[in-house]
Amino acid sequence: MKTWINILLLSILGSTIFSSKAINLNKNYLNNISNSQYNNNIDPTYPTFKDKQTWYDSQRVCWDGGTCEPHPSSKTISFNWRQYADDWNTFKKNYSSFTIGIYASANSRYNSSTLTDRTFNTSVISSNRMDSGIGRYNYNKFLSNANAHYENYGSNSAYAGYYLWHDSTYIYVFLSLVAQTQKGGIGETRGAEASLNYKGITFHSSFSLQNVKNNLNYALNKEISLTSDYSGSLEDKKNINDPTGKGNDLTTLLTTTIKNVLGNEYSKWKPYIQPFSFNNSTRKATTVFKFRNSTTGNQEIWTFETPVNIKLSENYWGKSLRGRLNIFPGQIVNPNDSTQGMVPDKPIQLEPDKVSDTYGGTLEFHTTAHLQFDGLNDSSEWMTVNGQPVEVINNKFVYNMKDQRVMEGKEATNIYDIVVNHDDETNKAKYRIKYKISNLVPTLLPKWYAWDPAKNPNQNDLIVPSIDGKPNPKYDPEVNPETGTKTQILWVKKKSKYPFPLDPLNKYGEVIDPKRNPGDYDLGFLAEGSVVGMGVQQLFNPAEVSEVWREGVNSNLISPSNPTEREQLTKIKPDSVNKYWSWEGFWHYITKTNDNLAYEKYVLIGAKYQDKYPRFLDILGNNNIAVDFWTTIHGIHLKNYLIDYKKLDLTKISKLNFEQVASYWKEYTSDIIAQRIPPDPNPADFVDISGNFPAIKMNEIDVNKIRSLVLAYAQNYINQKASGAKLGIDYYVVTKEGIDISSNADALKPLLDNLTEPKYLDIIIKTKQFSSILIGEANGSIKNSRNYDPEKVKDLSKIKFNNQKFNFAGFSIEEMKNWIIKYINLGLKKSGYTDLVFNKDYGISINDIPPTDENHNNVPGYFNDEIFSDFLNNLERSKKITIVVYANDASDLAEGKTEFVLENYINGDKPDPDPTNPTNPVDPIEPNPNPTNPTNPEIPTWGDKKYLRWLLPVIIIPIIGIIIGIIWFYFRFKKRIR
Repeated sequence: MKTWINILLLSILGSTIFSSKAINLNKNYLNNISNSQYNNNIDPTYPTFKDKQTWYDSQRVCWDGGTCEPHPSSKTISFNWRQYADDWNTFKKNYSSFTIGIYASANSRYNSSTLTDRTFNTSVISSNRMDSGIGRYNYNKFLSNANAHYENYGSNSAYAGYYLWHDSTYIYVFLSLVAQTQKGGIGETRGAEASLNYKGITFHSSFSLQNVKNNLNYALNKEISLTSDYSGSLEDKKNINDPTGKGNDLTTLLTTTIKNVLGNEYSKWKPYIQPFSFNNSTRKATTVFKFRNSTTGNQEIWTFETPVNIKLSENYWGKSLRGRLNIFPGQIVNPNDSTQGMVPDKPIQLEPDKVSDTYGGTLEFHTTAHLQFDGLNDSSEWMTVNGQPVEVINNKFVYNMKDQRVMEGKEATNIYDIVVNHDDETNKAKYRIKYKISNLVPTLLPKWYAWDPAKNPNQNDLIVPSIDGKPNPKYDPEVNPETGTKTQILWVKKKSKYPFPLDPLNKYGEVIDPKRNPGDYDLGFLAEGSVVGMGVQQLFNPAEVSEVWREGVNSNLISPSNPTEREQLTKIKPDSVNKYWSWEGFWHYITKTNDNLAYEKYVLIGAKYQDKYPRFLDILGNNNIAVDFWTTIHGIHLKNYLIDYKKLDLTKISKLNFEQVASYWKEYTSDIIAQRIPPDPNPADFVDISGNFPAIKMNEIDVNKIRSLVLAYAQNYINQKASGAKLGIDYYVVTKEGIDISSNADALKPLLDNLTEPKYLDIIIKTKQFSSILIGEANGSIKNSRNYDPEKVKDLSKIKFNNQKFNFAGFSIEEMKNWIIKYINLGLKKSGYTDLVFNKDYGISINDIPPTDENHNNVPGYFNDEIFSDFLNNLERSKKITIVVYANDASDLAEGKTEFVLENYINGDKPDPDPTNPTNPVDPIEPNPNPTNPTNPEIPTWGDKKYLRWLLPVIIIPIIGIIIGIIWFYFRFKKRIR
């Protein structure tokens, strides 16, 4: 009976301790999640922050036979307040109060007092340094304290408290405690104890973000006026930025208005102000602020519209009709280097021999263009387009020209006949000019040779949903009925060899400045990928293009270093009725146009795809090469543009072909850079799941169990990145061949044949095209091995490393690598994972996990000199990298991964060369940095453990009493029955 009770009580005690530790570990991990702004500058929103450095100590003298010698203890904790404000007055203004997190107690055996969390005004922080002699009997000098004193032929006393002061850079928290006695009392009256558990300090923001927004809204809603020598158009670059440098422009007027509101804070807000945009139709300028709200973690977008009144100077009215008809072209990609941004579209004169004073000929533009004619104030002038009068406001005629063929087909209008007239009853004049807008991307059509489903039943089976009223199992809705091919719109993840307009917005939806931050561009391009089971006809209209080229590429979409004759880059002509291209493999087509742009397509021809028609990306099977365009941030930007400005819904967007998407892409990039529209007004809250994950390891014999494990892993993988995402709505899991395992578990059957060796199956976690939460896709695999033992395998995801922040200036690349390895070894050692071998059972990689080789090894990781060379260069700005510790797919001893952020902070503390004794850096970007236990980076500090020593008995003893009582009553009742 006693043995049984002892076992029960020990199990309860053990589980309680384990649970407490697990909760504490999870809490520490959550506190490590960064909520950083985009740079290392002071956050102009002054969010609440917490310095989480901690300290614990206790003293006990002359108690139950213990020592009577006092040992006063103190600790000074400091952190840099200049990471949060420029000067002390600004700091006090925006952080008007703070809370000390503390529990302290003082006990003189016969009386006691405690000290708990307390909030003060920041003004109580003294500028006088703490007197080093404070304590003992002058504890009244503390800002707050717990103290107890008892006298009986001697005295017992104890105190614990704190004092705060600041200098020009740091705030100091002085913590002190002592327990002491004086001889003279009888034995049982002597004794004192004190303890202090400091849990950090929180400074509460008194800054009102709403007040700033309201003040900006009030100021920017007022009309601004500009007198122009150039035109009455808001889109005129000379009105946006004064070419004389005198500041007589709209940009200066808006900037001055904002500066008047923000005052000295303007420089802090400037990085979050997007380039102004201007709209001739509404006669308004739009100002957009984009920044990450440190309190909520969400992106804030403030949009203000300012009415604009442009008056024309006397110099302007001296111009002729032709001089007052202003054309504002869009922007096209820089033909020399796409990373240098975009340049104004230069028209081609199609009728140079017909140009006169009254006729301007026909000018061809390659993207949308806007017109404005400024008529005289006496209403004696007007403008027509294709014979129809144009609306007028304040004698200004505005018209936007676009290529109607993009959405309405090739028969729609893309030529505009413009006539401006003057008739004051005395004099008559007329000026005429034509504009041709050629924004539509020319069509290159790879068509299944001999495709004629009306006469070929096998072909017809692919495109009809039912036969004789019954569902057709061969029907594939993704096969194009016109061509017999299965196509996808791709984002290819490499810089094109040809001019392509890069996305002008970064991942936060902010306009990229190509002169300051060309590295912010995502060097990829739009393309089409097609799969066909037979040879193709290569169809295009030579009149619409400059030339078309074809080359063979490998499965990485790269030209072979030694191409065969047929793989060489070759200029081609459109195929006639009996001409075709039928060689199996990947083929790359480049269509060049007269505006120096190029459009790229990939075609995969293979006989094995005749019966089983896969998607192009399913065959490619590598999201590091190409992905579904609509699942990228660029696809999100274009989708939002089409919804907001083209008024297309998701159904219409999903039906757009490659040529339409590419045409709209040109228009979108042009409108952003030409400042016709503000940057994407939708918050950039999409989560990119792109990357690689380690193999999902198991030892199973049933495909349904395998599927359950894989889907559970996928949901956990997604949950770590974003909340609220759901399987089937936001993402799905497919094999490399594109089979969705949620609906077809049979796709997992190859994993079952693992008697002699482990079986692997590549899988992809893909986001749905129009998910409102996720973008990107993640690659990984399933490993089913007879040698896998879930009781013995070491799960690396259970180790929670703390983020680290130091100034690594002076470190060599090898010293940096060794520091990281030593730090990781600490965590592995304390977790009992010392049997794992580096670069055999686990790897260390920067930012992502590498793909596996033919033997299923994905070690070593990305740990090369080039990465660290860039990381160690923090002279201009701080650098961050994510360190990933992951299991090798081929190992049966380890699984999972863990990661932490390492920052080379320009103003940080120097680390010890040996990370067994690091300092505790304070992170100004992350409001809640987690202090590091130098001998164990992943477990709670000694103070936390000591705290549990008195907390656990309070919890456990009542539980034990209840259980003993239940057992006693049980046996009493049992004896009574007998």
